[in-house]
Amino acid sequence: MFDPMISDVMNLLEELNVSESSLGNIYLKLQHYIAPLADKYHIAQIGLDISRTDQAHHSHSDELHKTSNFHRCGAPDTALTYEYTISGKQKTVTSFFPWEGYRFNQAETTFISNFSKFIYLIYSRADLLSKAQKAPMIDTMTGVLNNPGVRREMQDLIREHQTQDYAGVYFNLKSFKYVNNLLGSQNGDYLLRQYVEQIYHYLDQETELISRIGGDNFFVFIRKEHLPSFIERLTDMKIIVPYGNKKVSVPMRSRIGIYFAEKNDTAETILDNTSITFDTGKRNNRDITFFEPQMLRETMQAKKISMIFPSALRNGEFVPYYQPKVNISTNEICGCEALVRWKRSAHTIPPNEFIPALENDGSIWKLDLYMLEQVCKDLRRWLDMGLEPVRVSVNYSRQDLHHPNLVNDTINILHKYRIDSKYIELEITESSFYKDYAALTAFASAMHQEGIAVSMDDFGTGYSSLNLFKDLDFDVVKLDKSFINNLGKDKRLGIVLTSMINMLRNLNVDIVSEGVETPEQIRLIQSLNCNIVQGFVFDKPLPRMQFEDRLISRFYQSRVS
Repeated sequence: MFDPMISDVMNLLEELNVSESSLGNIYLKLQHYIAPLADKYHIAQIGLDISRTDQAHHSHSDELHKTSNFHRCGAPDTALTYEYTISGKQKTVTSFFPWEGYRFNQAETTFISNFSKFIYLIYSRADLLSKAQKAPMIDTMTGVLNNPGVRREMQDLIREHQTQDYAGVYFNLKSFKYVNNLLGSQNGDYLLRQYVEQIYHYLDQETELISRIGGDNFFVFIRKEHLPSFIERLTDMKIIVPYGNKKVSVPMRSRIGIYFAEKNDTAETILDNTSITFDTGKRNNRDITFFEPQMLRETMQAKKISMIFPSALRNGEFVPYYQPKVNISTNEICGCEALVRWKRSAHTIPPNEFIPALENDGSIWKLDLYMLEQVCKDLRRWLDMGLEPVRVSVNYSRQDLHHPNLVNDTINILHKYRIDSKYIELEITESSFYKDYAALTAFASAMHQEGIAVSMDDFGTGYSSLNLFKDLDFDVVKLDKSFINNLGKDKRLGIVLTSMINMLRNLNVDIVSEGVETPEQIRLIQSLNCNIVQGFVFDKPLPRMQFEDRLISRFYQSRVS
């Protein structure tokens, strides 16, 4: 004869939708369908508790309410309690209380035991279905939301709360690449997981979110009143990481962009504005940056430039202007720098309006190689005219150093126009010499093999050390105009510059003073025994034909009395 207890469980199973993934919905259905069985098995109350034993960054702990019939519960020591673990991470505890003054008999105990297993199986299946549904929204390494996941969860929070009560925080770990290389990728991954866990547990898990955007980049959606303490914590975190036979404390320093959400903002708006704020701070080397409206305008302008740049390049809208370098001992042109100008719709767009955008989107190398080709075309023209050109310096961005074909493309352009390498000098800013040291060293070595000079531009704006001069083989140093502007005001600066110039001369490095604007500055420069000058005191950057006239004359009348 078929066991009626099994029949009761099977009937309950038929009533439930076993494909349901919402634990809350399953519990509500259990409440409804268990009621008829409660009196039959002397059950006064069923308690069901679901908790999580792992980080569970992507969801919240669940405590489901108890269900009861009209009978009063017996003493706690008369309850039957069963505990099961789902997937090793989620624990279900069911407690069955008999009527007051009653103890379950053997048959009832058997039914309740089977029923508790049934609940475990239903919840286990629901948990697996829920995980499968959420998997595309979860970062597999850290367990927090990924980019698509945080957008979806933010939409839910925005519907339930006042958007203007929130702030978006975009941040990444400073020097994580160095730490990762030092500790190894496995410890680096461990460090990231521990870092995320600390932040996750610091947040209000019901109303705040953390997401890993990618790499060591993260986003937090946080209530504004919690923001000050969160930023304070974010700027002073330490993670203990195994290193060899010991454990080390690794300080976690962050660069942070913050956007205060407004009333009608969408999740997309908040994420975009927070990312824009972070990018702006990174470009300006600021650790904490707050959103300002002009950042959005600048970003839109940068996107516009990126969109029209390819057609502008094809149409030849970028042209070189040449600013002479003058030997003030002889008043002769001894070189020049090619500076890019964008001629569009009868207007000239200055470099500071488009170069940062092209550096940011990674297309600056196309412009730099294009400019080198335009310079080589002009050199070829002057040579064919019988003019002896001066050496022309062409600017290369720091980002160019990571272009895989930069060396070959550079050499091929010179060969295409049959330009002797003595006529070309490549300028790279001082910051490149310490931010991209390895790439720059390889590039400079390859250029020297071809006889092409390499110069350090904007010397004095960074943090050059003696090791830089000792280890890196460059041909020219260009003193930043800030040196020249302060030279007559600071005696110590004059002593430092004199010593530096003498050292560079001993290393066979040429020195150029740029940004020179007055006769008085020329006299100060002469006192330092530095004879090559570039600046408005002689000429602004000149269009090709005007510079060609300078080449033809090849001699400057003295402009300094």
